[in-house]
Amino acid sequence: MKYFPLFLLISACLVAGLLVSRFLISLSVGGFLLHGLLQHRSWQEGKDTLKNFFTDLRGLSVAGIFLLLLLGGIGSEDTQEWAVRLRVGLPLLLLPLAFASWKTISKTQYLQLWAVFNTLLSLFSVGIFVYFCLHYAEIQASFKHSKAIPTPNNEHIRYSLMLCLAVFAGFDLWKSKFYFKYQFETYIYAACAVFMLFMLHLISVRSGLVAFYGISFLLICRWIFLERKFLLGTLILSAFLSAPFLAYQFVPSVRAKVDLTFYNIELIKKGEIGDYSDTQRLLSYQIAWRLANQNFWLGVGVGDLKSELEQIYKTEYPQQRFMFPHNQFLIFFAATGILGLIWFLTCFLFPFFYQKAYRHKEVLIFYAWTLLAFMTELPLFISIGVLLYVYFLFISLKLER
Repeated sequence: MKYFPLFLLISACLVAGLLVSRFLISLSVGGFLLHGLLQHRSWQEGKDTLKNFFTDLRGLSVAGIFLLLLLGGIGSEDTQEWAVRLRVGLPLLLLPLAFASWKTISKTQYLQLWAVFNTLLSLFSVGIFVYFCLHYAEIQASFKHSKAIPTPNNEHIRYSLMLCLAVFAGFDLWKSKFYFKYQFETYIYAACAVFMLFMLHLISVRSGLVAFYGISFLLICRWIFLERKFLLGTLILSAFLSAPFLAYQFVPSVRAKVDLTFYNIELIKKGEIGDYSDTQRLLSYQIAWRLANQNFWLGVGVGDLKSELEQIYKTEYPQQRFMFPHNQFLIFFAATGILGLIWFLTCFLFPFFYQKAYRHKEVLIFYAWTLLAFMTELPLFISIGVLLYVYFLFISLKLER
């Protein structure tokens, strides 16, 4: 890759934007496009990039998700909402084109990208921790109403998912003995990984916790299978599975979240919603599932999905605030029908199976993380989520092996 320091700077801009500034997010998208253009020294190299884009089935599969948003909105009456979905999803088309100008990144470059990511996220997390200590009583009380520790941009779910990735990346930096200039940096990355693991449990956002424990379980099973150390692996798995129980016993925020989850499940069974985000989320699942089944084959349209959901809320649940169902698969099912959902699953999973990419640990971690995020969030309907998905997908796929 030419001009990698520029790519590293744009990546830092992206991470900062994900944490504190939506403007930086847009700026980083433009930066990646500019970096892609700078890879070309002649018209022929530009033509080669276009050829790479149209022949790289992995990039086309990502662009295929944008195509689904485009075609899935045809016939929608709410064209303004459709335009919003297209604007948010535009990086699904633009970034594969920008990244088509380089074929691979070296292991060193890959680790440098993660080092920048972890450093910025660690600094950000220190500020979150200080705020938590200064407002401890107030924040603990807010947990009783399914609230979370405040974060800039109010992106606590995306923040927890980023923490999850940073933990694995930090230990990988330590294991790889990576450093920019001084060898002691390796231990700083390890310390940052431990700190972010602590923060992941402190903020107790279930999306991040589920992703962390799910990926960890998968990696342990993978290690047992590859190394054939079944006895030791069983002991490690037993110790690992006890971690959530210990967290419940000794971390107040985790205990409060777990207790509240079970309480909210009982409420929804009784038909009570109340002022709890969990019960409101479960209600949104029920409404979207009903709407999807009523429009089974083609859905209600990407543009009309929001208005259709809002109409059900207004007529049947006027006292409840509108909420999109936090499940990416359910959203595509309701918006584009079963045919659109099948197309989405094909585009999403194709890079994972193409040339057996699932054999590589980096790809396996990314897909496990994304799958769990899609089950609990709407990454592809949010600018931050779209960029997280496309950026981390391509740096994991294009790692030189």
